[in-house]
Amino acid sequence: HLYAIIEFDNIDSTNRCLEHGDDYKLDDGSRLKVKQRNHHEFKSKRMLVSEHEFLNFNKEKEIEQHALMVQNLNNKSTIDEQAASIVEQEKITDEVFNMREGFFKELEIMFLKHFPDVKLCLTGSMANDLAAHLSDMDLVLILNETYIEPQNLSSSNNSGESMNIDNNSCSNDIDMNQNKVH
Repeated sequence: HLYAIIEFDNIDSTNRCLEHGDDYKLDDGSRLKVKQRNHHEFKSKRMLVSEHEFLNFNKEKEIEQHALMVQNLNNKSTIDEQAASIVEQEKITDEVFNMREGFFKELEIMFLKHFPDVKLCLTGSMANDLAAHLSDMDLVLILNETYIEPQNLSSSNNSGESMNIDNNSCSNDIDMNQNKVH
C-alpha cells in the first residue's frame, strides 16, 4: 500500500473530495481510496533503555560534540577559518545527500506512475544550496497545474530590500548536485 497526506487550501475542497472517496479509479485499474485522516495518539514502543538513560546518553554525546567543536574553533586563528570549520562540520554528507536524491527520484517516479501530469518540486534548503546535516527535505506536489497562474511575487524585509521569486523555481528536472553544500 502507498499512502499520501494531502492538505487542501480550504475545508470545502476537503469535504468535496471526501464525499466521493470511493469513486477514484486509475488508468491501470487500481483504485485510489480517499478517506479522512484519523488522529491517533502516538505511543512509543517499549524502549530497551529507560527514557532517563536515553536522554542522559544523548545529552552526554551532545556535550562531547560541543566541546570538540569549541576546541576546534579555538584552534583557528581567523573568523574565516572558524566559519569554514563550522560549514565543514555541518555540511550534508555524500551518503545522506545520495540517499535524499534517491528518495526524491523514487517518490517522483511513484507519483508519475499514477498521475502522469504531476510535478514534484524540491524547495527550501535542499533547493537553495543551504542544506546541512540536520536539514529536512521540503517538497511540493502539484497535481493539477491548470489552476496555477504563474506570478512574479516579491516580498521585502525590514531593510527595504526586495526578493523576487522566479516563476520557474519548481521543475521536475532539478539537478540536486547543483544544490549540494561544498
